[in-house]
Amino acid sequence: MATRFRSTAIVQLYGIDAPELGQYCEHNGELWECGVEAALFLQKTVQFQGPPIACPPWGEEPAGDGGSELVVGVCQAGPKVVGLTMVQNGYAMALPDSFPDYKEAEKQARQAKLGLWRGDFVAPWEWRKGKGGDVRSSDWVRRCNVKGALGPAGEAIYYVPTDEDYDQVAVDQARGERMFCSDDEARAAGWARPSDAPSDQ
Repeated sequence: MATRFRSTAIVQLYGIDAPELGQYCEHNGELWECGVEAALFLQKTVQFQGPPIACPPWGEEPAGDGGSELVVGVCQAGPKVVGLTMVQNGYAMALPDSFPDYKEAEKQARQAKLGLWRGDFVAPWEWRKGKGGDVRSSDWVRRCNVKGALGPAGEAIYYVPTDEDYDQVAVDQARGERMFCSDDEARAAGWARPSDAPSDQ
């Protein structure tokens, strides 16, 4: 899961993969927006602990098509390691090469049926490939809920469901605005978060 803790970099949380914003999961025969719920959990975790948030880099990857620096970091908010907290509560999966405590946390969350584990879901990396596993509803479920809207100066900005002003943003396809199914998809197309968009001030 990638998130933004500072204006100069997009931080990929070390050792985890979480559902994309447009991803659905299944619980008791009903579909639910597990991607949005995971993002809300992340947001609440960071806000509750409050600043400062430290994200020592674990490694770096080349900038993506959107021109943003991507840093893999072991982020800590207060006493909590953010990525590990996501896994402990069932809102992310531990990657194969992550620390052993991440894998143990996933095992415990799975046994307790927390978060994603309370029903059926597709591993995020499989979902990105368009695979649906055993999840109901045809082959797989995707919702494009990331809004790409042009700013006052024509800057390409994207908004995610956890943004405070998300509901007030309207997408006008006639102006070249569009919807994306994940924030990664929006960045790859050259769109930026509001804090990164060029300003005419």
